[in-house]
Amino acid sequence: MGDTYIADREFDAADELVCPLMECKQSIKEEDMERIVGKDETAQYRAALKRKRDEKNPSARWCPRAGCDELIICESTDNFTCPKCDTVGCFRCRGYAHRFWFCRGEMDKSYLAWEASVGKQKAVRACPHCQMRIWKNEGCNHMTCSHCRYEYCWVCESRWDASHYACYDLPFIGASSAWGRWLQRTLGYVAIVLIVAVISVFGFYAFVGSYVVFCGLIHSTRLIHRIQRN
Repeated sequence: MGDTYIADREFDAADELVCPLMECKQSIKEEDMERIVGKDETAQYRAALKRKRDEKNPSARWCPRAGCDELIICESTDNFTCPKCDTVGCFRCRGYAHRFWFCRGEMDKSYLAWEASVGKQKAVRACPHCQMRIWKNEGCNHMTCSHCRYEYCWVCESRWDASHYACYDLPFIGASSAWGRWLQRTLGYVAIVLIVAVISVFGFYAFVGSYVVFCGLIHSTRLIHRIQRN
């Protein structure tokens, strides 16, 4: 089972491998990995993990030449030369080196315009842990930052855990203010406590009525969210 788990991981987007048991999450040692899948797979994992760490280096730049996948750790903030294909790139704008035209590294106006267009729905936000910009266009509220691997809730921005359910079924766009997010969480907890109390006191049939109340509370949070956006 262990060899299947390790071999099935995508080393090109490698994270540090950990034990698959939820209650463990201990890092898998490279010597154990080598014993399970062999030296070649372990070397591939080691190289992918190094590249993943190098990508987070603020001095790292990809070669601007199409088809070249070389990642260069630059020694200065001027031009850099790819050791693989000898292409010269600009550290600031990450494109080809240039001399006589404006460096787009000063201000990427096209990106700012794009973020402003989708930002009307709060679809682009900063990771609450590392501040990396994240665009969400689909999926559930359980987010994992691709940069720092921090897991959090998109709606309330709190750290994600297995018991997080207060924001379930709320719009993934979320509220436009900290007060709105707090109100959404509070109403979610109140609804859950109400359902449990009704079932314990009045039994199953009263649960149907409490479910209607729960749906009403969810609807009210969505209505509040629409009002805040407008």
